[in-house]
Amino acid sequence: MENGDNLRGNVSSDRHTPSYDTNSINRVIERASKEDNFISNAVSCIKEMRFPAYKKEIVDYATRNVNADSDMLALFESLDGYIEYRDLYHVQKALEENNSEKKKTYQISDQTRDQPDVRKRDTTAADNSIKDREAVDETE
Repeated sequence: MENGDNLRGNVSSDRHTPSYDTNSINRVIERASKEDNFISNAVSCIKEMRFPAYKKEIVDYATRNVNADSDMLALFESLDGYIEYRDLYHVQKALEENNSEKKKTYQISDQTRDQPDVRKRDTTAADNSIKDREAVDETE
């Protein structure tokens, strides 16, 4: 029996040890919600990076090229590892998803939900052109 035949039926595993534990990441997310510029400062550290990029590439870039502090690295570790981030704006919005203060800023108010600002057009003039019925203004 060759060495390859011995390994054919075996299943192996490898233990992955995360760089940051959940307590560190939660602490950093809490810090980000208290400090207004923390997320924007972290994102500005990777502004020279090439996108699209996954979380691992972002963390590697911040570690090697920026020498970001451990809190910023933990903040980047909070990103979803399965998403390919298109640009800095995408990374910033993903980081802000965990920030309760930013969530409040982007939420729809009860008043807007009850009374939405809806554009109304006259749709009774069926003999007019579609542009006349549906365009917002003459240039559209």
